[in-house]
Parts: sequence; C-alpha cells; structure tokens
Amino acid sequence: MRKTIRIFALGLALLLLTACGAAQPPSVSGLPGPGTEGVSASAAPEARYVYEEVELPEDIIMSHAVELADGSLRFISSYSYVRENEDGSTAFVSQSSLWSLSASGEAEQLAVLSDGTSEERFSGFVLAPDGGFFCSMYQPDAEEYLLRFGPDGSEAGRWPMSSLIPAGEYRGLMAVDSAGRLCVCTSVPEQDPRLRVFDCSGSEPVGVCDIQLEGLPAYGVNIVPLSDALALYWTDDQDGSFISRVDVEGGAVGEAVSISVDCSWGVLPAPDGRLLACGNFSLWELDPNTGTGEKLADYIDYGSSYPPELMLSDGRLLVSDGGRNFWLVTKVESTEPITVITLALTGIGQDMNAMYLYGLAADFNRRNADARVELVDYTVYNTAEDGLAGTVRLAADMFAGSCPDIVMLEGISVASWAKRGMLLELNAFIDGADGVDRSTLFDNWLRASELGGELYSIPMSWKVWAAAAAAAYAEGYEGISYADVEEIMAANPAIEYAVGLNTSRQTYLETALNFNASALMDWEAGTCDFTSGLFEAILAQAAKQPVEAVTGESTPYGYEWDYNEQQMLASGRQLLYTSTVNLYVMRTFPDALGEGFVFCGFPGTGEGRGIAVEPILPLGISAATEHPDECWSFLKTVLTKDSMTLDGYSPLRSVADREIATYLKNLAGWRENGYDLTADMGKITQRGLELYDSVTAKGLAAFEAAEVIYGMDAEALGIIADAAAPYFAGEKSAPDVAAEVQSRVATYMAEQG
Repeated sequence: MRKTIRIFALGLALLLLTACGAAQPPSVSGLPGPGTEGVSASAAPEARYVYEEVELPEDIIMSHAVELADGSLRFISSYSYVRENEDGSTAFVSQSSLWSLSASGEAEQLAVLSDGTSEERFSGFVLAPDGGFFCSMYQPDAEEYLLRFGPDGSEAGRWPMSSLIPAGEYRGLMAVDSAGRLCVCTSVPEQDPRLRVFDCSGSEPVGVCDIQLEGLPAYGVNIVPLSDALALYWTDDQDGSFISRVDVEGGAVGEAVSISVDCSWGVLPAPDGRLLACGNFSLWELDPNTGTGEKLADYIDYGSSYPPELMLSDGRLLVSDGGRNFWLVTKVESTEPITVITLALTGIGQDMNAMYLYGLAADFNRRNADARVELVDYTVYNTAEDGLAGTVRLAADMFAGSCPDIVMLEGISVASWAKRGMLLELNAFIDGADGVDRSTLFDNWLRASELGGELYSIPMSWKVWAAAAAAAYAEGYEGISYADVEEIMAANPAIEYAVGLNTSRQTYLETALNFNASALMDWEAGTCDFTSGLFEAILAQAAKQPVEAVTGESTPYGYEWDYNEQQMLASGRQLLYTSTVNLYVMRTFPDALGEGFVFCGFPGTGEGRGIAVEPILPLGISAATEHPDECWSFLKTVLTKDSMTLDGYSPLRSVADREIATYLKNLAGWRENGYDLTADMGKITQRGLELYDSVTAKGLAAFEAAEVIYGMDAEALGIIADAAAPYFAGEKSAPDVAAEVQSRVATYMAEQG
C-alpha cells in the first residue's frame, strides 16, 4: 500500500499558525503531547528514583509476588516447556517453586512444587496474605484439582475442582481476599458469570457466598482484594472499564463505577487498601468509589516499560524490564537538577517499533542518575483522515525553533533538514572521546547513510536487502544490471521469470525504486535522474509482474508462497529471489540453489554490489538542543544495543556473530539427534545443513557489501506510482512517463530546499 508523506515546504502563515496557541489535544497514548512553549528544557524534577537490583538465581522467574508482615516477599517461579523422553516421545511439563525474598534482598527457595519429571501442570497461582497460596493442578486426560499450600510450601489441602464448581461452569480468574478466603470467578456459556467465595482454612472448603454477576461480561472479570472488602474490575468493549465493591457476607455487588483513568494493564491492590490503575504508559492511584485517579508516575520515570509487579508498604515498587530482571524502586525527593532530554515520537501507538524505543528510553533513565529521557507524543495530532498530521506538526515546530532534543525521523527528509542546519552531525560524536570503536560495527551501514561524508541519523535497527540467484547464472556479477538479467534469460531459455509471480506489479515497482533510490535521486546535489534508462528498465520489468500477487491454490508449486519461490528457483524457472538477508533465508536457500547460492544484488545500473541496507526508525539530534552530550549518550545506547532489535539487526558485529553461532550450534544438535528436517517449516534437508556454514559466510559477506540505502522518499514514491499508472494501462510510453516523473520529482526536491 502506498503511503503519501505531505510536503514539508510550509509557508509563513502555516508556521505562525502551528507555532502559536492552538488548543492542545489530549494524548491518545497517555504520554505527554507537545507543548506550545517549546519542549526542550532542563528541569529540577520533584523526585529521583533509587534502584535496588533483585538478584535471583538463574532460570528463576518472579511472579505473583506478595508482601508479608515482616517486609519480606513471597513469590512463585513457574514455567513450562516441552521435555524430550528417552523413548523419543515428548511431554509438556512445568517446573514450579515457592520462594522467599528477604527485606535485604536475599532469595531463598522454600519448596519445589513440580520439578518437570511428571506431567502435572500447575497454573492459576494466587498468594495469600500469610505467604500461603492456592493454585490449580491437572494432568492430561485427568481431573483438575484445587491445591492449597501453607506459608512453608507444604501442601495443606487438595480437592477436585468439580467439588467446588458445578458441572457446566468454567473456572476463571482467582484471588485471595484480606481474610485469606479463595475467590473464584466462573463463567457459564450464554449466562452471567458468578463469583464464588470459599473458606479453605479447614479440611474441606466451605462456601461463603455465591453471587450471580448480572450484566457483567462472561469472561475476563478480575478480582481485586481490598483491605476491608473485595472489588471486581472489568472492561466493556464499548463502554470502557468499571469497578464495583462486593459485600461478601451479604452476597451483594455494589453499583458499577466507571473508571475515568487509563487502566489498560489492569488494577492492582496497594498498601492501606488503595488501588493502582495500570495504564499503557502511566501508573495511577485509583479511587474505587468515584473511578477517578491521581497520576503517580509514568513507567519511563522509574525506568521500565511496564506496570509494577507490586507496591510495597513502604512505597517501593517492584518493577521489571519485562524479562528476568527485577528492581525495587524508591522515589526520593530531591532538589538536585536533572537534565531532561525530550524525544519526539511520531509513531507510538500505531508502530510497535516506537514501543521498543520506549523501552530503550526507560532503560536509559534507570541507568543515568543525572539525565532523563522524556517522550513527547506528536501522534496526538493524527486523525483517521490524516495519519501524518503529527509529523507535519513536528516539522512546523522544528522550523519555528520549538524543538525537541531528539527527533524520530521516520517519514522526514533527513537531507532537507540537514541542509537547513536543523540536525547535528553525528560522526563527530562517534569518533569523539565518548565515541564508539567503529571496528565493532558494520560501519559500512553508517557510511551508506552519510550525506557528503556527514551522518545525521542513527536508526534503531537495520535490515540488509539483496537478491539471491544460482551461481550457474549469476557467478561473477559484482552487481547485476537489467541488461544482465535480459542477457542471462536469453542464454537460458528454461528461465521463465526474472522475479517470482508472488511479487505484484506495485510491490516490484516499490522494491526496485527502494533499491535504486540513490541512483535516481541525489539529495546532496538536489538532482534526480529518471531519463537515463534505469527507470524505464524498472517500469518494463514491473509491467511483466501480475497485477495481484499469485498466491494460494493458484500457485503452480503449492500453497506456501515462500516455499513456492524456492521450488521455482530450484527448478531453474526463476532467476532472482529478493529478500532481507537473515537466518531464515540463509538456512532455506541451500536446498533450492545448492552450494553455488550467491547474493548477487538487486538489478540496477550494474555498478556496485546492489546490496542495500534499510534503516529502521532513524533518530537524529536537533541542532537547537542545549544538551548535545546527553543526547549523544542516549543515541550511543541505541547504536550499541547488544541484542537483536525490532525485526532487524543491531549494527554490532557481535550480535550477528552470536546469533549465527547459536543457530549453528542448534543445527549441530539436530544433526546429532537425527532429526528429519525435511518436514520442518523451513524445508531444510541434510544437504542444506551441510551447506549452511558456507552459506552463512556468504550472508555475512553480504552484510559487509551493503553500500547504499534501501528506501526512497515516500512522497517521491507516490509521485511515481501516480505517473506510472497510465503506462501500465497502455496509455503512455515509458519515455513519456520518465519525463513526467523527472519534472515532478525535480520540483518536489527543489521545494525541499
């Protein structure tokens, strides 16, 4: 689908309009929107956050934590996995254990509930105020049981779930109230759900109440224990979220109160009978009587992307990074100034990549005591009719001098902004005293992003794009031109298609333009070249592709589109396969193309390798920032993130090396165990495995060879798509279309400065 970017050649009137006092819209994300006075500032916030790392043994996962009277924590560690049995069969098993975490942060295992040797499966853990807990247990093809454990982890009761919940009802969420009673929501198809409360302190559970929850959703009713009562929390898809008190002894549910603050992540109990509403980005103290709330913090303030696991009685928060790392966070009042770095977002709420950025900002805040990143959400200006209004507003703010410190540059002409002096040059930081050793990076990716030897953006991650072909056809081509493609096909009549039929006309056109963007548009010089023959060659090949991609049953070689292309390549009927260079490609194509498999580059002028690198979510530093060093400190963490990022790669060589080494190790294990990989999703055969080592080497060589940026300006893409339509309809010649595109794109580039 073509995306059109509005031209940022804004007139004076627009600049005045957007820079002055238009009403501030509410933030749809829960993050602050841009202010009208400018957003870059140094501040002396009301508080800092102090972190105590919770050190847990390896393979221990903290969940369902509860605070005891002595200030210690109890928590469950539970995870499931597929176990391989000696006879070659497999079983789905779980490992569960009860742990204590002392007030000083020492973890101690109290009991092992399941060690993975049986097929007993534990779920539905809920901890009681005394450190005991309930859970359910079942085995395949066996009855589900309710289990009660004491504070020391010893089993104190076991009852068939059928003895508690009548036939036809299904157990939902469970909780334990302040009196230690078990509360269970049950559902009945096409009926109102029920709340059942049991006193399990004796040898047999005793029913305390059975309440029909009239008008509540059949599934997803949450139970929230209060210090003196019980509350129910639920969400209606149309009307929002609600909370209601429950009189357990009286067997009645109070009036439903509409919740006015964001609680997308749910509601948590807090000390002194308080409640916490956990929104997408912020934590609120919730009044269950009115549904109103007072904001306590943005998650990013305390260095996380997630709601807290627990609030302790002393006000500390137990937070995590979404994985195995946990911290106890204390809010400390302070008068010491903190440098606040504002980062303008244009894609959060609609782009998961931006959510990853949010996580990096949270991590930065946790690691830096004297600087903090704050996100400013420009998508508050977006509408259903104009999804790019926020980006336009950001451009207007930048032109008017109301600048964030760091800017998300997705959909923005970096060259235009750099020419206007709106962005800082970044090579000076990379090569400076607090820089990065370029030998640790795929530095060619950064060099490909340069404008006249200067770098203005650092992406969150990268993709490497290339075309693959059999060596019998493409060996010796350092780069491949459209003339080369025609020559190869003429010499090999068995080749029916240059590109697979799964690639539609529009997809091919955009892909070819993205590969050849630097040859067609020179932003440094402010010129374009659509009349020298390359563009016409692209049009000619695009015209050979189907209007709609050929998929499903209509494919000549099966149902799976990707595998179909591999079969076409293996049979010699297709010349090129275009893809990102990743492990999936490198593990599957030896089967199709054999030992001579090569990354030959995508057709173009034939100059260079034709291998391109695509920056994902580029970030730049505003030239107007008062905190360039702090901004660089954040971008440095982005540049050197030691993990796979988003759906692409970090530029760190170690990341690619480690991922490939891990995969090769797994492949070795599969070989040793004699697995039949032919039936695997990737259609890997033993021959493919034997070739994998050499193929991965070629993949890394492609990483090294990437020398141009994949991606054409979105506005230019829109211009070309509009102009090309008459050619595909047979109404205009390729030279006429090329001349029109040349004129329109040249005008557009001139407008960009």
